[in-house]
Amino acid sequence: MDEYKNSINKGCFAHKPEKVKNKKSGGLIAIPLKEDVKQSLWNEIEIKIKNIEQKSYTETFVNGILKFINDSFQFPLQELFEVPAAVLVMGVNMPDHINIFSLLEKQLHSNGIYSTVILESKKCTTVPNMLQSILNEIHKKYAELFNIADELPKKQEYGFRKLYEYYTKTQEVKVPSPTKKKKNMHTTIQNLCKPIVFLIQDVESFNSEVLQKLIFLCKIYSGKLPIVLIFGMSSAMVTLHSILPPKALMCLGLETFYSAFATEYLTKIIEEVIISPELPFKFGPKMFRLIVDSVLYHDFSVSNLTYMLKFAIIEHLYGKSFTSLCCQEDEIEKKVHQLSPEDLQALKALPSLKRYLDNNPSFISCMKNPTVFKESIIGFMKKLYQDQRKTLLLLKLLHCFVKDLPEYPLGKRLRELYSVSLEKEICLSTGFNDALKLLKLQSQQNLMIKLAACVKVLKESTINSSLIKEIKKTLEDSVEKLSKLTTSDFDKNVQEPLLLQSDKITSRFQLQEKIQMSIKLKRSNFEAVRNEIIEDLHQIFKNIYPPSHSPLFEVFYFDDVSSVKKHLMAVPRVTSCYTLSNPHHYLKCKCCKINSSDEIQSTMPETCLLYKLHLESGKLINLYDWLEGFRTIKASGENIGKRLRMKPKVNDNDLNVRFLLAVSELQMLGFIKPTKRKTDHVARTTFGCF
Repeated sequence: MDEYKNSINKGCFAHKPEKVKNKKSGGLIAIPLKEDVKQSLWNEIEIKIKNIEQKSYTETFVNGILKFINDSFQFPLQELFEVPAAVLVMGVNMPDHINIFSLLEKQLHSNGIYSTVILESKKCTTVPNMLQSILNEIHKKYAELFNIADELPKKQEYGFRKLYEYYTKTQEVKVPSPTKKKKNMHTTIQNLCKPIVFLIQDVESFNSEVLQKLIFLCKIYSGKLPIVLIFGMSSAMVTLHSILPPKALMCLGLETFYSAFATEYLTKIIEEVIISPELPFKFGPKMFRLIVDSVLYHDFSVSNLTYMLKFAIIEHLYGKSFTSLCCQEDEIEKKVHQLSPEDLQALKALPSLKRYLDNNPSFISCMKNPTVFKESIIGFMKKLYQDQRKTLLLLKLLHCFVKDLPEYPLGKRLRELYSVSLEKEICLSTGFNDALKLLKLQSQQNLMIKLAACVKVLKESTINSSLIKEIKKTLEDSVEKLSKLTTSDFDKNVQEPLLLQSDKITSRFQLQEKIQMSIKLKRSNFEAVRNEIIEDLHQIFKNIYPPSHSPLFEVFYFDDVSSVKKHLMAVPRVTSCYTLSNPHHYLKCKCCKINSSDEIQSTMPETCLLYKLHLESGKLINLYDWLEGFRTIKASGENIGKRLRMKPKVNDNDLNVRFLLAVSELQMLGFIKPTKRKTDHVARTTFGCF
C-alpha cells in the first residue's frame, strides 16, 4: 500500500471500513437512517419554507414587476422612445440571487409570460455568446409550448432577426390554455401577444459593451418585439449609471423595485418553521444559537439554512433506534406500539428519563412492564407537545410586554426570547428581572395597549387548557382594573412629614426602613394596581420551562453542534494544517500513523513531509537545505525497507521531481511564496502549528 502513496497528487485512496459485528451482548450497533421518517420531516419543512418564500416575494413580483411588464406595451406594437426596464435591487446581503430570479421566472410563467430568458455574465462574455444563449433558450421554450419543430439556428444566424421570426410564428399558433386543459379549449391570438423578458441576473459582473449592444438591439426592434429588460442589482441604483454610458441609459425607461429584506425573510423562516410547535423536529439551545448566528449575522442565505436543516435532520435520525417517534402528535400511539424491546431499552438509557427516575423512584416499577412503559411514553410525548404549544404562547405574551422596552433587556424579536427559554427558566435570567423593573415604570396607556395585545393573542389561540383560561381571566381583570382608574387615583396620598426622633432610631438600618415605609405610604392607587399586575405577570411567566425538564425530550431535540461545524462550517486553514500534520486522520493507513505531532514518517505523502519540515524553519527556507532534509528522511525509510525486504531504492532524479511537485503544491495551498531577497530561498506565509 505504501508504494501507491509516494505523492499526494497521484490519486485518491479509498479504504473500506471495518464491518460492524452484531454482538449478542447488547453492544451498540449502527442503525441505518430511516428514509421514510427523514423524508416526511423534510417535506414538511420544505413546503413551509416555499410558502413563506412565495408570500415574501408576491408583493414585489406580482404587484410590482408583473404590473410594470403588463403596462409597458399596447398592442398593436409601436416604436418606443425608451425600452421598458425594471431594476430589482436585492442588496449585498442577499446571496440567493439565482433562487430569486428562478422564482420570478416561475411567477411570470404562471401569469402567461413564457418568453423569458435568464442571462448570466459567465455565459454572455461576448455579444455572439449572449445572442446564442437568448435564441437557444427561446427556441427550447417555444418548442415545448407552441410545438415549433424548427431546428436550432446556425451560428451565423444568431440575431434578433431570428428571434423576430420565432415570435411571429407563436402568434399564428393556438395553444391549450394551462387553466383550461380539461375543457380542451384554446387561447386566442390576443392572449399570445405577451412580452419577451430578459432577466439580467448579475449586472455588476456583465461586460459594459455587451450590455450596451443588448440595449441598442432592443431599441432597434422596439416596434417589432415587446421586449422588457429586468436588471438584478446587488448594490445601489447608482452602480448602473457607472456601468452604462449616458447614450445607453437614454434608451431605457427605468423603474426601481426592491426585494424583501434578507433579515426579515430569514426571521420569518425561523419563527414560523423552526420555532413552530407543529414541527416535530426541534433544535436545542446551542444548535439554535448557531443557526441564528450563522444565517442572520453571517451569510444571510436561505440555501445554506436549508442545507443545515437537512443535515441536522439526517444527523439526528441516523444511528438511533427510536427515531420513528419523531413524528406528528396523531402518529405517536401507532409508532410507540411498534417499538421493539431494543428500542425500549434505548429509551431507558436517555439522560432525561434517568433524571425523571431520580425524582420519581416509583416509576421504576412501571418500566419493568413493557405495556405500561409504552403507555407512559405516549403520555410523556403528548405532554411534551402540549408544553411546546403552551411555552410558545407564553413567550408570545411576554414578547408583547418586552419588545419595545428601553435597551431591550430580553430582545425585540420572538426568537431571542425562544433562545433564552431553551437554556433555562426565563424567570431566572437577569434580563427578565430588568424587564419587570421597566414595566413597573410604564404608564396606564402603555400597560392597557400591552394587555390588550396579550388578550388578542389568547383569543386567537386554540389551546383550551385550564392554565390558559386562568391567564386570560387574569389579564382581562387587569385591563378592567386599569380602565376603572380615575384622575384622583393618580394622586399620591399626602402623609405627615417624617419625624426622626433620635431616641427611637439607633442604627442606619432602622433609618432606611423608616424611609421605605414612608415611601410606600405615599404611593398612588395607580401604582398599587400596576405593581399588582406586574406580580401577576411574574407568576404567569414562571410557567415557562426549558424542554430539558421534560422526559424523552431527546427524541425531538437536536443539539450536536460539533458535528454540524465539522461538516458544514469547516475552517480551511485549520483543516488543511491538521491534514498535512497528521495525514493518518483522513487516510486511515498504518504507514502514516504517528505517536506525536513532531514525529515524521518517511512513508508520509511528500507534501505532508515537506510541510512538517517547513514548520522547523524561520521566515525564509533554503531550498537546498530543504531538499537535503527531504532526501535524508526518504533515505532512512529506504534503509529500513531494505532490512524488511520492501521496495527498491528510489533514484535521485525521482526524488527531485517529487520534491518540486510537493513544493509547488505547498505554494498553491498558500504556505510558501517566492521571495526576491534570496534567489535560492522561499518565504513562509503562515506561522503556528495546528
